[in-house]
Amino acid sequence: MLSAGKPQADIESVALKNDHVSLYVLSHHEIYTDGLINLLSQNTHYHVTCCLDDVVDLMHFKVSNPDVLLVHQSIVEPMLVTGTSIDLLFADYKNISPDIRIMIFGNHVDESDMRKMIRSGVRGFIDSSMTQYDLTMSIREVSLGGYWINRQVMGELIHNAIEIEQVMEQEVKNRIEDLQYKLTRREADVFHLVMEGMPTKQIASTMHLSEQGVKLHLGRLFKKFKVSNRTQLILMTFTRMCPVNNLIQLIRKSVDKRRMEKGYSPLIADPLKGI
Repeated sequence: MLSAGKPQADIESVALKNDHVSLYVLSHHEIYTDGLINLLSQNTHYHVTCCLDDVVDLMHFKVSNPDVLLVHQSIVEPMLVTGTSIDLLFADYKNISPDIRIMIFGNHVDESDMRKMIRSGVRGFIDSSMTQYDLTMSIREVSLGGYWINRQVMGELIHNAIEIEQVMEQEVKNRIEDLQYKLTRREADVFHLVMEGMPTKQIASTMHLSEQGVKLHLGRLFKKFKVSNRTQLILMTFTRMCPVNNLIQLIRKSVDKRRMEKGYSPLIADPLKGI
């Protein structure tokens, strides 16, 4: 059960910067919910506008326009079991109030389920072992636009984001090197100036070449990259350089790299293989 952990004065001060946070509760568990509401009612800055046992009454939700939507894990879990997108559960609420902050509360939320919920827009998790002070802190943080997530899961999410960013950055570097490898020094210079938007006359002046000489280098660039004009050359470059075009493969590389570092074989088959 949730328990007290700080003096009332400290608990009250937690919400001072976010006065009168309105809460909307969805839960099937009366005992747990009653305890939660009782603790929240001890802080005058938090107000539970409604407590429902099902995902209904959107009109009342629209009128009350709460800051935070508290959802018991029992309402979400069936969707996780069946593989149904949690987005569907919250879609109507988000349509009414796009800025609504969603939190899940319950006894224990599995870390893999937690990650799925975060991707669906959940901003925080309230565990039954939390103190009253942490409960107040978590709602305050989420109501201000932040997150309240298990430290280990948060660390893993940050690690994944950094790793994918590094993989994408390295991919861009590799593609730049691949492009440069195909070009002579003069062609590379012309290529860079074209990408900067310089017209032929200005490129000639910058490189101390004749306009005919620049056109000769451009012709070679067009031939090497199988394009017929500057616009196609620029579009081709962005297409080749942008790692988003191969985002699935890059994520697969990142996941497999981590598994192989731990001594496991690659888990995810190439989804684009054979296409």
